[in-house]
Amino acid sequence: MTKIITYIGTYTAGHSGKAKGLHIAEYDSETGALTPIKDGGIVEVGPNPSWVTIDSSRGFLFCANEKPTGAVSAFKINKSTGALTPINSVPSEGADPCHLTLDPSGKFLICANYSSGTISVLPIGDDGALGKSVQTIQLQGKLGTHTKRQEASHAHSADFGPGGSRFFFSCDLGTDSILHYTFDGAAAQKLSPNPASERLTEKAGAGPRHILFHPNQKIAFVMNELDCSISVLEYDGASGVFKKAIETKPTLPAGYMKENTTAELAITKDGKFLFGSNRGHDSIVTFRVHENEEQGKILEYVNRTPTGGEGPRHFTLSPDDRFLLVGNQNTDTITVFKVVPDKEGGVLEKAHSFDFDTPICIAFLQ
Repeated sequence: MTKIITYIGTYTAGHSGKAKGLHIAEYDSETGALTPIKDGGIVEVGPNPSWVTIDSSRGFLFCANEKPTGAVSAFKINKSTGALTPINSVPSEGADPCHLTLDPSGKFLICANYSSGTISVLPIGDDGALGKSVQTIQLQGKLGTHTKRQEASHAHSADFGPGGSRFFFSCDLGTDSILHYTFDGAAAQKLSPNPASERLTEKAGAGPRHILFHPNQKIAFVMNELDCSISVLEYDGASGVFKKAIETKPTLPAGYMKENTTAELAITKDGKFLFGSNRGHDSIVTFRVHENEEQGKILEYVNRTPTGGEGPRHFTLSPDDRFLLVGNQNTDTITVFKVVPDKEGGVLEKAHSFDFDTPICIAFLQ
């Protein structure tokens, strides 16, 4: 039995948030159980510590404080107990930071600010302290067709390409675009538009939210929040651009007319199964992945599994892919499913449900 320290980002105010801070729990890799640590299981780390990114090698945790005047906070991790010691907090240079990623060197943290549509580059000191942003980019482009959600650019993700890549990508939900950049930590302007191609534009009204690369590094998946679909993109690792959309699959059953938005993506390490979350339908959709493209068919629908709660904003596979943990934001629970690849008619089998206020992000200390 292996116990893994797990951090759960939350909303503490607004967005129906009622959490008191960041949850710290122990994950049992044998059973899939998730148990709050006895002392210090809830830590106040500023308002709305929604997204969590961990530098496990150096023992630092960074969280986005998602608020109109955004901030990013840094902490030192006690690897034995999971306890957090505050280091500092700096402005995110935008409104409502929602996604963070480390550059391959671990010397910079890139932040996507949703409401302001900006991306900021924050330096990280040897002691884990965050410095003031050295670059802030305002996203812009032709707006999509969803009048309520695409009234402006909205940076929803910050991701580097696979394999220690110098290529960086951000989904702009407001303009239906995936932006292509190159990153150079030694340059004055760390992020520059990729000269090979500055963006790939999706179908109007799609609302791209998150990107996930297949382990083969030749294709990537984009979760489209507004039209509830997953796009399969051809990726050129040499130039760092998405060349074209191979196919697009719906996340909802045919004929479903109630309100729904999608949220997260995850893929097994062997690249054989892709999962996505529906908020409204409140389900995890499962696809079997075929790497050898036949007439543009990569994804094969398997099934949809109810999440046992409402608003599955974030979910993640366990480090060994044996379990899938789903945070049901609106009903204050985390549902744990056993991943059973050979199960007839499905893949996910419910194992547990645990109470955690307003779970937004689940991150393992590995």
